[in-house]
Amino acid sequence: MTSMRARVLNLSGVLVLCSAIAASTATSTTAGPANRTGTTTANRTAASAAARLTAARAAASLASPQQLQAAVARHAAGYRVMSHPGALTDAERARVNRYWTAARMANAQPPGPVQVVAVPAAVPGWAAGAAMAGPNPISVRGKATAAGWPGGGTVSRTTGKVFFTMDAQDYVCSAAVVTSANSNVVITAAHCVKDGNGSWAGNWEFVPGFGYGDRRPYGTWTASHFFVPGQWSHGRDDNDDVAFVTLSPKQVSGRTMDIGQVVGGQNIAFGGPSAHAYAFGYPAEPPYDGTVLYYCRGRTKPDPYHASKDAGLRCGLNAGSSGGPWLSGFDPATGTGTITSISSFKYETDAATLYGPHLGPVAKALFDRAQHG
Repeated sequence: MTSMRARVLNLSGVLVLCSAIAASTATSTTAGPANRTGTTTANRTAASAAARLTAARAAASLASPQQLQAAVARHAAGYRVMSHPGALTDAERARVNRYWTAARMANAQPPGPVQVVAVPAAVPGWAAGAAMAGPNPISVRGKATAAGWPGGGTVSRTTGKVFFTMDAQDYVCSAAVVTSANSNVVITAAHCVKDGNGSWAGNWEFVPGFGYGDRRPYGTWTASHFFVPGQWSHGRDDNDDVAFVTLSPKQVSGRTMDIGQVVGGQNIAFGGPSAHAYAFGYPAEPPYDGTVLYYCRGRTKPDPYHASKDAGLRCGLNAGSSGGPWLSGFDPATGTGTITSISSFKYETDAATLYGPHLGPVAKALFDRAQHG
């Protein structure tokens, strides 16, 4: 079986394929008991990751800019957009709304960041250090912290909690409304939509601006369609742990409106990673309870273990914050920024660092499908 890995960076405005690896044998992963319900633990070795990285760098150094751009296009085209319907009829939407009683919402469990992965020994040069500011910081199993968002603005309206059912278990995640052509798209983590090559989520509902005491200031919105990468759907590739979901319009003050017309949206960018980000979400494991919007901020760094292409951020957010937006160029006064990633996973030996996927051509293909149909 052939395995392809690619990394895309935005360098001087040009998409460059930094690494492309074609291996004659598949990457070995072992499915076993998960550190979060509904997912498996992927066991990787540092040696195989280093070998793939070395091969990729060698391949990239031999290619011309034109060949690299062509490889990017081929890589994106090779990804299939997997879609699945949500609640499409009035009767189905009413059933989902009835399902999510206040009691069920309170009892729903966070699936946790996808694949809490075993890692090799600490890598030299990856220095610990919290990057956080704000009132009432909370430390979570490490030196990283998170704080309740003290302001309002767009981020407090466009970020919200996701409630869904998968394999008869109720779960919670986070998501954010994206500025889109159809005004009804949210971004979240793929593991908050589909369990790898397993089940799709059901009873999927988004509550923007969710707050303590079952506060739903902008109502509840049901999913109409889900969009995930084929690499996630078939292989649970954490490099592509991103999903877009379209939401059905609803009656607001006697008018049929899309969610973007009600709460607005955050812009989104596709390309290279941002050097600095704010991460938002609704963490639901102790010491958090999932009722307050929390955030972290700081510089991002590449995965020092080379086991993913994701960016890392020192951050105390935990399970429940999965799918929450990472905003670059964030303005705390207005609560606006540009989405450049979402919260995806943590390593089991480094609970202080949160990782998020790069939004490249694969994510762009998903977004275009979601906003244009």
